[in-house]
Amino acid sequence: MRSPTVSVIIPVYNQAQFIGQTIDSVLAQTFSDYEIIVVDDASTDNTAKILAGYGDCLRVITLKTNTGPAITRNIALGVAQGEFIAFLDSDDMWYLRRLDITVSYLRKNLNVDLVCGAWDHIDEAGRTIEKLNQPSNYQPQVDIDFLRTLVVRGNLLATSALLIRRKCFECCGLFDTNLKRSMDWDLWLRMAAHGHKIAMIDQPVSRYRRHQTNLTLNPQRMEEATRQVLVKLFSNDQLAVRLADLQEHAYIDSWLRLAGLAHEAGLEKDTHRFIQMARELYPKAVPNYALSFNYLEKLFLLPAAEEFMLMIATAMPEVRPLYSWMMMRRYLQKGDYKSASLKLCKLAASRPGWLLEKATRRIRRELVLVRNKSVSIRLN
Repeated sequence: MRSPTVSVIIPVYNQAQFIGQTIDSVLAQTFSDYEIIVVDDASTDNTAKILAGYGDCLRVITLKTNTGPAITRNIALGVAQGEFIAFLDSDDMWYLRRLDITVSYLRKNLNVDLVCGAWDHIDEAGRTIEKLNQPSNYQPQVDIDFLRTLVVRGNLLATSALLIRRKCFECCGLFDTNLKRSMDWDLWLRMAAHGHKIAMIDQPVSRYRRHQTNLTLNPQRMEEATRQVLVKLFSNDQLAVRLADLQEHAYIDSWLRLAGLAHEAGLEKDTHRFIQMARELYPKAVPNYALSFNYLEKLFLLPAAEEFMLMIATAMPEVRPLYSWMMMRRYLQKGDYKSASLKLCKLAASRPGWLLEKATRRIRRELVLVRNKSVSIRLN
């Protein structure tokens, strides 16, 4: 019997509400040469009955005890026959041409081992709540060094939006069952370390569903999972040498990312704790302009982060124009137009080119809108 081109792997645990929509989105694909492997991780709701209704369309593996996503995915990988592997979480969905797009890309680009398409976010009812992202924005970085990008940018890949050649698992292993979270990030790091190449494309392939269960944020568990992945990474002697200049930066970026998630969830105590953890590490980090620029962008969106932003601007003169620009925007948001104009003067003195032009247009537009006649702007 001929093997299918793609093995679609769907681990599921108590997702009776969504699993039917998830499977239907696979069955509706314009590309039809695939197998669907569903691993039911000892669900206690109506999931098993729903799966049974699909008959021979699925290969269902039912576990007697709940094991978690790493083991369920590994079990499915152990029986998968496809040339390519695609994962789909049991509450997510695919666009109709998801497999057509990604299979075609890997067949045309034999030097690429993974391809990641674009995804949007939907709510429980399937309504779009966040438009498609643009993964190609990261392509220049991953082309230079896929591994270093994953280290300092975190897990920028969506598991349900990836298509992966089987050989990647054969040389890099499977999901680490010692990890309860972030096991996908750990696996992508290993694939990157082995030199596998990835393409980031902007064609829509996946829909990530946000609902009450997966929106629940446990900062302590996420912190623990992040530490586990990074400790494992930097415990590898060869990689530790290769990534020596990024060790502190990997943690700083992770803590600021978690601070952003905590802030979105209204967990301000955890938000401040993660900001402080990142701030304490920054003086120990190897100076890096691009990463410092990125930190300022993250901090701008967080509360009570001005001191950390000033620390970065003081330590890294190259980012001072950006710092002045961001503080000017803060003053504009507060309606403090006099302070905003003073920051604009500092921008003018630093001659940051396009940034100065953008800042000038922004503040003048704001001043016109409020008809504020008491503030004048002079640029030499």
